[in-house]
Amino acid sequence: MLMTAGGGASGALGAASLLKPALARGQIRCIGATTWKEYRRYIEADGALARRFQAITVDEPSVEDANRILEALRPAYEQFHGVAIGDGAIHAATTMSARYLTERSMPDKAIDLIDEALARVKVRRLTPPDALRQVQRLRDQAKIERDAAIEWREFDRATLLGEEEKRLSTEAEQIRLEWRGRLEAEASSISQRDIAEVVAAWTGVPVQNLTESQQSRFLNLEQGLRERVVGQAPALEALGRALRRNAARLGDPSRPVGSFLFVGPSGVGKTEVARSLASYLFDTEDALIRFDMSEFSEYHTVSRLIGAPPGYVGYEAAGDLTERVRRRPYSVVLFDEVDKAHPRLLTSLLQVLDSGHLSDGQGRKVNFRNTVIIMTANYGSEQLKTGRLGFAVDGPSSGPKDIRGIVEGEVKRRLLPEFLNRLDGTVVFEPLTEENLHAISRMLLARTAATATARSIVLTWDDAVLDWLSKRGYASRDGARPIRQLIRQHIEDGLVDGFYSDSRAGTRTVHVSVRDDELVLTTASEETLPEGAADELVVLPA
Repeated sequence: MLMTAGGGASGALGAASLLKPALARGQIRCIGATTWKEYRRYIEADGALARRFQAITVDEPSVEDANRILEALRPAYEQFHGVAIGDGAIHAATTMSARYLTERSMPDKAIDLIDEALARVKVRRLTPPDALRQVQRLRDQAKIERDAAIEWREFDRATLLGEEEKRLSTEAEQIRLEWRGRLEAEASSISQRDIAEVVAAWTGVPVQNLTESQQSRFLNLEQGLRERVVGQAPALEALGRALRRNAARLGDPSRPVGSFLFVGPSGVGKTEVARSLASYLFDTEDALIRFDMSEFSEYHTVSRLIGAPPGYVGYEAAGDLTERVRRRPYSVVLFDEVDKAHPRLLTSLLQVLDSGHLSDGQGRKVNFRNTVIIMTANYGSEQLKTGRLGFAVDGPSSGPKDIRGIVEGEVKRRLLPEFLNRLDGTVVFEPLTEENLHAISRMLLARTAATATARSIVLTWDDAVLDWLSKRGYASRDGARPIRQLIRQHIEDGLVDGFYSDSRAGTRTVHVSVRDDELVLTTASEETLPEGAADELVVLPA
């Protein structure tokens, strides 16, 4: 730092000491630019120096001001890159940077968007098409082979290779002229699409999410989630209504897109809804940031989320939550089984739920306004398991209203009012019915069949297999997880045993059926066994 030349040692003659006498006598005029952090550290700490300057706060320009700034810079950037800036590109750069690049300031981030989009278009226009490069490689290869044929006195072959070289040269020239003609016909300018591609590369948000309207995506939210989630129609409807309301930004725009508490028994789809929501909104399950709250049951482990405060060990390391959200600001943040976490964790989340940001251990504010925050808990599951609700065997089971009332009462008893009031909603997941488990069994078997296909195994099954799986899953009262375990133990293990024991080549068909109330796997090789050899099927252990 120029102001503290000599490393800031005591008695060192810095630039500040040289400037103060001249500034006091009015011999020089000086304009400086710095940040508030550097001002407090180097200038404000020196009262004599701070007295010589008039501090002027320069606020971040608005989107409208940034548009005017970019319009003034437009000719210089167009001349430098040789690419025009479309009419909608400047507005797209300011609006998208204001919405998606929240950690940087205007107009710097909008200027960088324009600059990189221009550079991309320029490089794309200078890069020859793949077809031209392929023909040029073939032409060069033909020339090399022709020269080798001449050296080996294979003149007939050299003549043929020479003709091939001429033909490829003519073809390459034709492709080059067509490419140049297309470039001249196309307008050399950047558009909103080019700006969106740069933003997508910087933030990880899919391009189509930036260019198309989000109305249809949120309008069909429940339908998109039902493709992966079985049952839970009331929960999905409540989730869809709240997300549509918040996505419209009719309320406080500084809050997260949504904050929800998913409550219900284990294995009914709470985590799967969060995973499906991340895939639907951001087109990838990588947008799900998941934390297992059983790892944060002690008081000191909570600092792992936001980082240790100054003076503590690990202060330099970033917090898990703040760093992952900072790197992927558009995501679904899942706190799984929050009822197992230390109560201090919920207190640290109040700031996120209320103001949409969280300060890490280093004092940096991390923006949560573009995230969906989901917390899952098993409040009330013990009552469901003991037969008071849902899975009751003796007597009629309680209805959805009874389930919701008792579960919400348990939530109010366990959580603080200031925490619940900041949530957009408490979504109650009902116990799965036997029909739901039947559909889940079909879905999980289809996934197993898709995996087996990659190993040249065609997996088929009877409807009785679905009944067998759903009945045992329903009897366990643990939701869908027992079905996955049954498939792993009785079907996947049998496929593995048959895969290693059967050395016959070709695609094998494995059929799953029920015999004596047990699953039985039978297999045959479609390519090696003669037709009609179905009576010679091998029974695999299930």
